[in-house]
Amino acid sequence: MTAYTFTKGTVEKYDIRWNRGEWAVFTIDNASGLMQCHSSFGDWGYSWPNHGRKSFNHFILELERDWEYLLGKVSDEVFDFDESVRKWKKIILDSRRKCYCEKDEAREAYDFIKDLDESEDEYCYTRMMESSAICDLEPDAWEVFNTEKKWSMQDMTFAKTMWPMLCDIIRKELATND
Repeated sequence: MTAYTFTKGTVEKYDIRWNRGEWAVFTIDNASGLMQCHSSFGDWGYSWPNHGRKSFNHFILELERDWEYLLGKVSDEVFDFDESVRKWKKIILDSRRKCYCEKDEAREAYDFIKDLDESEDEYCYTRMMESSAICDLEPDAWEVFNTEKKWSMQDMTFAKTMWPMLCDIIRKELATND
């Protein structure tokens, strides 16, 4: 057996219910700065062992104001097909307006992008970068035609619904303990 060490600690558990059957269970370890959330929308977790605040709960309350930082730690943005395609079409139109390409080159690249399939998700970006229509139009296609990202609906529900509920509970606990 491999040698190991361990410590055992205690965590606070917050079981939150709302609407018709939605739920979130947060576990907070104030000693180590660990937060975990298991919910009907998904799972999130992160550890801030060096948060530098009076307590980890005080740090949690600060995160309520900066939900983008919070999501940046607990999740990843997802490919935004519609916004990426809109941006790519604009790049082609701008290239044509500025006479950086011929009309037929712009049309071929525009048609290629217009025919991309959303069901391919981010794979369509790889296909696009392999397209001669795009690469002929823009030699630095990988730099020019970057993708747009967004937070998923689940992530936004975590940050804008569940996290504020947790913060409300913690705020009330801190008020009664001070």
